[in-house]
Amino acid sequence: MARRSNTDYYPDLIANDSIAFLRASKRRFARKPVLLVITPTYDFAPNPDKQWILRVTDKMKPIHRQFTDLLMTKRLQTLQSVDMAVDRVYQELKALGELDNTYLVYTSDHGYHLGQFGLVKGKSFPFEFDIRRG
Repeated sequence: MARRSNTDYYPDLIANDSIAFLRASKRRFARKPVLLVITPTYDFAPNPDKQWILRVTDKMKPIHRQFTDLLMTKRLQTLQSVDMAVDRVYQELKALGELDNTYLVYTSDHGYHLGQFGLVKGKSFPFEFDIRRG
Protein backbone atom coordinates (compact mmCIF):
# COMPACT_ATOMS: atom_id res chain seq x y z
CA MET A 1 0.00 0.00 0.00
CA ALA A 2 1.09 3.54 -0.71
CA ARG A 3 1.92 5.93 2.10
CA ARG A 4 -1.07 8.05 3.13
CA SER A 5 -1.54 11.47 4.61
CA ASN A 6 -4.55 13.20 6.17
CA THR A 7 -5.01 15.28 3.02
CA ASP A 8 -5.25 12.38 0.54
CA TYR A 9 -8.51 12.28 -1.40
CA TYR A 10 -10.29 8.94 -0.88
CA PRO A 11 -10.79 8.08 -4.58
CA ASP A 12 -7.08 8.75 -5.15
CA LEU A 13 -6.19 6.37 -2.30
CA ILE A 14 -8.40 3.69 -3.82
CA ALA A 15 -6.85 4.20 -7.27
CA ASN A 16 -3.30 4.21 -5.86
CA ASP A 17 -3.86 1.01 -3.88
CA SER A 18 -5.55 -0.63 -6.88
CA ILE A 19 -2.67 0.22 -9.21
CA ALA A 20 -0.13 -0.99 -6.64
CA PHE A 21 -2.06 -4.28 -6.34
CA LEU A 22 -2.20 -4.74 -10.12
CA ARG A 23 1.52 -4.06 -10.53
CA ALA A 24 2.44 -6.44 -7.70
CA SER A 25 0.12 -9.14 -9.04
CA LYS A 26 1.56 -8.92 -12.54
CA ARG A 27 5.14 -8.93 -11.24
CA ARG A 28 4.47 -12.04 -9.19
CA PHE A 29 2.07 -13.86 -11.55
CA ALA A 30 2.59 -12.33 -14.99
CA ARG A 31 0.37 -14.79 -16.89
CA LYS A 32 -2.45 -15.27 -14.39
CA PRO A 33 -5.78 -13.37 -14.44
CA VAL A 34 -6.48 -10.82 -11.73
CA LEU A 35 -9.73 -9.87 -10.02
CA LEU A 36 -9.87 -6.37 -8.54
CA VAL A 37 -12.90 -5.03 -6.65
CA ILE A 38 -12.43 -1.32 -6.11
CA THR A 39 -15.38 -0.16 -3.97
CA PRO A 40 -16.69 -2.88 -1.65
CA THR A 41 -18.29 -0.48 0.86
CA TYR A 42 -21.89 -0.79 -0.39
CA ASP A 43 -23.92 -1.94 2.62
CA PHE A 44 -20.69 -2.99 4.34
CA ALA A 45 -21.76 -2.86 7.98
CA PRO A 46 -21.19 -2.86 10.87
CA ASN A 47 -17.60 -1.57 10.89
CA PRO A 48 -15.91 -2.19 14.26
CA ASP A 49 -12.74 -0.41 13.12
CA LYS A 50 -14.51 2.90 12.29
CA GLN A 51 -15.96 5.73 14.39
CA TRP A 52 -18.91 5.04 16.69
CA ILE A 53 -21.72 5.67 14.19
CA LEU A 54 -20.36 3.03 11.81
CA ARG A 55 -19.76 0.60 14.65
CA VAL A 56 -23.49 0.70 15.50
CA THR A 57 -24.86 0.95 11.93
CA ASP A 58 -26.31 -2.36 10.76
CA LYS A 59 -26.77 -3.48 7.18
CA MET A 60 -29.56 -1.73 5.31
CA LYS A 61 -33.06 -3.10 5.56
CA PRO A 62 -34.49 -4.49 2.29
CA ILE A 63 -36.63 -1.37 1.79
CA HIS A 64 -33.52 0.82 2.14
CA ARG A 65 -31.61 -1.33 -0.38
CA GLN A 66 -34.53 -1.07 -2.84
CA PHE A 67 -34.69 2.69 -2.39
CA THR A 68 -30.92 3.10 -2.74
CA ASP A 69 -30.80 0.87 -5.82
CA LEU A 70 -33.64 2.86 -7.43
CA LEU A 71 -31.93 6.15 -6.58
CA MET A 72 -28.63 4.90 -8.03
CA THR A 73 -30.45 3.85 -11.22
CA LYS A 74 -32.06 7.29 -11.55
CA ARG A 75 -28.72 9.01 -10.94
CA LEU A 76 -27.08 6.86 -13.62
CA GLN A 77 -29.83 7.72 -16.08
CA THR A 78 -29.28 11.41 -15.33
CA LEU A 79 -25.55 11.02 -15.81
CA GLN A 80 -26.08 9.26 -19.13
CA SER A 81 -28.27 12.14 -20.33
CA VAL A 82 -25.54 14.60 -19.33
CA ASP A 83 -22.98 12.50 -21.24
CA MET A 84 -25.18 12.62 -24.35
CA ALA A 85 -25.60 16.40 -24.03
CA VAL A 86 -21.85 16.92 -23.66
CA ASP A 87 -21.25 14.72 -26.71
CA ARG A 88 -23.72 16.77 -28.75
CA VAL A 89 -21.98 20.02 -27.78
CA TYR A 90 -18.57 18.45 -28.48
CA GLN A 91 -19.70 17.25 -31.91
CA GLU A 92 -21.06 20.70 -32.75
CA LEU A 93 -17.80 22.36 -31.71
CA LYS A 94 -15.96 19.83 -33.87
CA ALA A 95 -18.26 20.50 -36.86
CA LEU A 96 -17.72 24.25 -36.42
CA GLY A 97 -13.94 23.75 -36.29
CA GLU A 98 -13.76 25.25 -32.81
CA LEU A 99 -12.26 22.40 -30.77
CA ASP A 100 -8.76 23.96 -30.84
CA ASN A 101 -10.23 27.22 -29.49
CA THR A 102 -12.34 25.69 -26.74
CA TYR A 103 -11.82 24.50 -23.18
CA LEU A 104 -14.31 22.00 -21.80
CA VAL A 105 -14.52 22.21 -18.00
CA TYR A 106 -16.30 19.63 -15.84
CA THR A 107 -17.36 20.42 -12.29
CA SER A 108 -19.42 18.77 -9.59
CA ASP A 109 -21.20 20.21 -6.60
CA HIS A 110 -20.57 17.59 -3.90
CA GLY A 111 -20.14 13.99 -2.90
CA TYR A 112 -23.00 11.85 -1.70
CA HIS A 113 -23.19 8.50 0.04
CA LEU A 114 -25.56 5.88 -1.29
CA GLY A 115 -25.23 2.73 0.74
CA GLN A 116 -21.58 3.02 1.72
CA PHE A 117 -21.10 1.37 5.11
CA GLY A 118 -24.83 0.64 5.24
CA LEU A 119 -25.79 4.32 5.32
CA VAL A 120 -28.88 5.36 3.38
CA LYS A 121 -28.70 8.42 1.09
CA GLY A 122 -27.28 11.70 2.23
CA LYS A 123 -24.42 14.03 2.97
CA SER A 124 -24.70 13.83 6.73
CA PHE A 125 -21.27 12.47 7.69
CA PRO A 126 -17.81 13.97 7.23
CA PHE A 127 -16.54 11.16 4.98
CA GLU A 128 -14.55 12.00 1.88
CA PHE A 129 -17.37 10.79 -0.40
CA ASP A 130 -19.79 13.12 1.44
CA ILE A 131 -17.69 16.28 1.52
CA ARG A 132 -15.69 16.14 -1.71
CA ARG A 133 -16.70 16.14 -5.34
CA GLY A 134 -17.71 12.66 -6.46
